[in-house]
Amino acid sequence: MKLKFLCLLALPLMLNTANAQTKKGFVINGQLANLQDGANVYLFSHNIETNKTDTISKAVASKGAFKLTGSVAAPELHYLVIQNLRGGFPFFVENNNLTLKGNVDSLGKIAVTGSKSQDDLASVNSKLSALGNEMNALYPAFQEAKKANDTAKMDEINKKADAIQVQQQNVVKDFAATHPASYASPYVVMVNIRGLDPAVYQPIYDKFSANVKQSTFGKQLNKSLVVLAKTAIGKPAPEFTGKTPDGKDLALKDVVSKGKITMIDFWASWCGPCRAENPNVVKLYQQYHEKGFNVIGVSLDRDADKWEKAIADDNLTWNHVSDLKFWSSEFAALYGVQAVPATFLLDAKGIIIGKNLRGEKLAEKLAELLGPAQ
Repeated sequence: MKLKFLCLLALPLMLNTANAQTKKGFVINGQLANLQDGANVYLFSHNIETNKTDTISKAVASKGAFKLTGSVAAPELHYLVIQNLRGGFPFFVENNNLTLKGNVDSLGKIAVTGSKSQDDLASVNSKLSALGNEMNALYPAFQEAKKANDTAKMDEINKKADAIQVQQQNVVKDFAATHPASYASPYVVMVNIRGLDPAVYQPIYDKFSANVKQSTFGKQLNKSLVVLAKTAIGKPAPEFTGKTPDGKDLALKDVVSKGKITMIDFWASWCGPCRAENPNVVKLYQQYHEKGFNVIGVSLDRDADKWEKAIADDNLTWNHVSDLKFWSSEFAALYGVQAVPATFLLDAKGIIIGKNLRGEKLAEKLAELLGPAQ
């Protein structure tokens, strides 16, 4: 089904700016049902550049209530964490009186008042959530159609899924375009749009306010747009050299030189959608390798044993490299990859001719380029 599940980069939850907002600071009054007396309540930030987490404020709960105080240079996305509870609640903090109300058993449903940036985020998330529910509702019907081998019904559901995906993208695009001064805008784009199209989002970014451009997510969005402009269709694929499972160096140019079409496949052993797509790539590799189709897998693993086991288990007989740096992979950064699987199709000269082709679309493209499958 075209409902493409992805393994997404978990973006650090901090906006780290030097733009002055106000000097009065913030006061956060929280009231959470089932919050134990004496539990420590923390407000954390995460610096995206140093990858360090800092405690911005701390309080001790009493009768379900707590009070956090401090100041931020500009609206920032921080993380509420409760002692002995897994996970937490990200929300935009700004220098104002904020209130948090909810239940510790469902931190994701905490209601926030007093933060304009959080209001903006909540408004767009509400629309995306509704569309997400529509998408999820299609899955059972698709599974039934697949079980019955009802291809007409499957195509019908796929068309509905495609339409919902377009709506989701339009919600994000329209929000960012109509909220150029909102600190939530670059964050919403970064979190929800895979494979940013610079032609679409560069003009939107250009109209952001100066302060928003200087926010951490504003900077990250700009950085991604610059990288993606360099990896657009028609551009030469950025060169890299990585270590193979047996510790040897392998350069992209060496793989490209041995075939007519090369696919760079960003994946990971821990990525369910990647593993689900692997049988399709195996099949196409077997059909088209003799015609000049090569693959170089670039893994975002961090455990060499798990990486090598997945290669063997999935029968991935093509070239593989990894720096074993997980989401800090230098190769992923070079190509602006923030979700896997991600693919780049190159011609014999190393020019990018396709991106993120999977399933039937990849098969159709290979047939177009190399002729009928063997």
